[in-house]
Amino acid sequence: MSIIDDKEKKLNSTLSENLTPENNPAGHRQRLKQRFLSNNLAGMHDYEVLELLLTYSIPRRDVKPLAKRLLAEFGSIANVFDADIKELVKVKGIAENSAILISLLRNIATMYLEQQALDVDVLRSPKKVYDFARMKLGNSNIEQFLVIFLNIKHHVICCEIMSKGTVDRTVAYPRDIMRMALTNSATGIILVHNHPTGVCEPSINDINLTERIVASADTCDVAVLDHIIVSKNDFYSFRQNGLMQQN
Repeated sequence: MSIIDDKEKKLNSTLSENLTPENNPAGHRQRLKQRFLSNNLAGMHDYEVLELLLTYSIPRRDVKPLAKRLLAEFGSIANVFDADIKELVKVKGIAENSAILISLLRNIATMYLEQQALDVDVLRSPKKVYDFARMKLGNSNIEQFLVIFLNIKHHVICCEIMSKGTVDRTVAYPRDIMRMALTNSATGIILVHNHPTGVCEPSINDINLTERIVASADTCDVAVLDHIIVSKNDFYSFRQNGLMQQN
């Protein structure tokens, strides 16, 4: 071994002994992955969860500061995932690839909850519907009206956003809902719309609209099983609160 090779070996050994998570991102990333493989997310701080996620979009770089920056900007992991791509890329160090990854995971989670509601009696498992509805519409900054179409066993056939409105109002037309119900051979429907303000109690307009849809559905032998109002962190069920006849 030459003198130069020997010096290089000693230098590399010294550097290895003094590496920390901050200046050895590869080793730190591997430890995060191993912790997840061993215990899933148990025991991991919020910033570490985001840090692990960001390693899949940002190679060979310490991403801990970015993870902490996201939490400082949005306040929680839930708010990070609720943010849209345009908001995410405004955070220093977050490029489009990372923003797309975060948004993609949220949309996959929504798809997962939607598929969980399939082939399940939604009246026996209402939480699946509430969770899906909150994930689907809860973080929208405009009102949207979603209808869940059900078969005779109260299993989900499909879901359709029937209309989009403004920050505090949307319009849904009973004839359009009934046309979609008949097209899909649905015998029941669940109405869902969001309140971007965060207050889930129904307005007079919400109650009147529900009554019109129920009247229209009766003429088509379609049961309206519930009307659910959702926000980012809460929901209101007409059925649970006695505003809709029990079926």
